[in-house]
Parts: sequence; C-alpha cells; structure tokens
Amino acid sequence: MTDSISLREGLERYYARNAGLFGDRDHSAQAQAFCGFYVAKADASLFNEASKVVIARHEDRTVMTMANDFKGDVDDFAIVIPVPTVIKESQVNIGDSKIIDHLDAYTAPRLVEYYDANPCAPVYKMEMMRSAMPMAAMMDSADQRLDAAALGVKFEPVEVTWGTAIAALQGNKIDIMYMMDATPERAQAVDFPESPLLYYSLAVLARDDLPVKAWADLNKAGVRIAVPQASSMDRFLSENTPNATIQRFPGNGEAIAAFQAGRADAVCLFHPPLLAARQKLGSGKIVVPTPARSQASSAAVRKEDKAFLAFVDKQLAEYYKGGQTQKWYEEFLTGFGLDPKASPPVMKEML
Repeated sequence: MTDSISLREGLERYYARNAGLFGDRDHSAQAQAFCGFYVAKADASLFNEASKVVIARHEDRTVMTMANDFKGDVDDFAIVIPVPTVIKESQVNIGDSKIIDHLDAYTAPRLVEYYDANPCAPVYKMEMMRSAMPMAAMMDSADQRLDAAALGVKFEPVEVTWGTAIAALQGNKIDIMYMMDATPERAQAVDFPESPLLYYSLAVLARDDLPVKAWADLNKAGVRIAVPQASSMDRFLSENTPNATIQRFPGNGEAIAAFQAGRADAVCLFHPPLLAARQKLGSGKIVVPTPARSQASSAAVRKEDKAFLAFVDKQLAEYYKGGQTQKWYEEFLTGFGLDPKASPPVMKEML
C-alpha cells in the first residue's frame, strides 16, 4: 500500500531521485535545454500548449525569463524548472509579459523578397554609378586632383551605394559623397555645405508602350517602378506614387537591370544616367513627368569636420557661380557619347 504524501513532499522526493538533471553533477562540458514541466495530483487534468524562454547572459550572471501557459481546472499544482545551481527565493521574480511578447514578435519569421540581376545583362554598374554622380566622375579631372593636392591628400575613388553611403561616411571609409541630397534625416548623421552642388530633374525611363506624361500616370495599381533604395528618388516616389508598385534595389545598375529584364515598367532616376541607359539598352523612352521635379543636390561629409566642410562649401560655391559645374557636366555628357542639349542643365538659373 502506498503512503499518501503531499504535493510538496512528492516534489522533494522527485528532486532527490533526479539530482543530476537539476545540476548537482558537473555538466560544464555539455549544455542541455529543458524548460520544465507541470505536476499535479494523479487525477488532475493539466495541459501546456506553449512555453517561451528568454535567456540573457552577462559575464557570470544568467537571467532566464519563462512564460508557460496552461489549461486545466486545478488549484493545487506546481511547475518544475531545472536550474544549474541552487537559487534563493529573492532571485525569483515575476516579469512583464509584454517583454516576452515584444521579443516573440521581433524574432518571428518574416517573408522577404530579393531580386537577382539578370546574369546575361551587360555589366555597367560602375558606369551607371558614375553617371548617377557626375561630379564624382568629374573628380577624375586635373582640377579636382589639384584640390586634393591642396589638402595634402591623395584622391582615391571608392564605390558605394545610396543605401550605404551614410554608413561609409560614419565608418570613415569615405570622406565625401557627391550627389547626396541634404534631407533633414540625413543631416542628423552627416553634414552638408550651404552651397548647392547642382540641380537635377527627376525623370523615368519607361516602356515604349507605357503612356506617361505626368506623375499621376505612374500612380496606378499595376505600374511597377524600379528605384535605388534609400535615395531621394525612392522618397519622392513613396510620397507621390503610393498606388504604384515600387521596387527598391541597392543601386542604379540593379534598378536599370530590372527594367531591362522586364520586371519593371519604368525606372526612376535623375536625367543623366537615364540618357546613358537608354543609349545602351536601345529601347524605352525618357520622360520628365509633370509637374517637373527639379531640386538641389549636395555633397555629404562626416559630422564635426568643420574645416573640411568649409573647404567643400567654398569650392562648390566657386565652381557653381563661375559656371564650371555646368561646363564639367556638359564635358562629361559629351565624353559619354551623349548630347548635352538633350539633357536639362544642372544650374537652376538655366532651367
């Protein structure tokens, strides 16, 4: 005949029989996971559907947070949780369930979609990046090399994307990023000179059979527009064509490749790189949708480098006011095999 014992006495006997499981033996060379279990009287009906465990480790301290649900009409039950060492009652606390819910949502599986460029497409990513940043390409000129010499530094071009440019500046990988619009959000992370670099017009390279005259023509369900991610073009489309399907890519080359592959009906950039893309692809039409969107672009530099910022501001102002910016731009287009007259000027006074 079995003696009748209390639930607590039963737990004590269970613990004594399974001391190794709860950490009385040395298992330092092996890690095992076990989130515990419920116990109740023999005729009790108790079910657990889900257990959530969060473990935080800092130096020699480990904090384990658990959230276990249960179903059952019982009043006298317990949960047994293995721990590596004997703990005190003061070390056990009731936490906030919102923390568990937040971490559960944050770590939940997500569906993401990635676009792979057409492997058979012509490789012209670097050319597109440079045509997207005329001033960066112009920096290969003797004048810009003289500017570098005046600073006592060596000019070294580094390829980045719109989405990684700010991080590259903050990480000291580059000193200046041209064709970076001075938005309030970016100004929190980098500095911009007061003088504009140039002015540009937003345009689209669209399918020949796509009717486009205004931005409203693109703001329709089913219209797919490719754009460089985290660029000013991305922001403009998000605000003005919310009904369209906006496809975001790391850079200009990938966005143009998506259009070439037929995955996008149009690609939105500013005018110069679209001229180069149209020339290479041999198809599509370039449209500056109305109302025309012309805005100033700038050059971003690292925060707190006031001396370099003042130097950049002075140089940009001299180049712009003296007409050198427009001259370099036209020379760049000509060298790229494009007609400068077919492209809007980059000086506001000439628009």
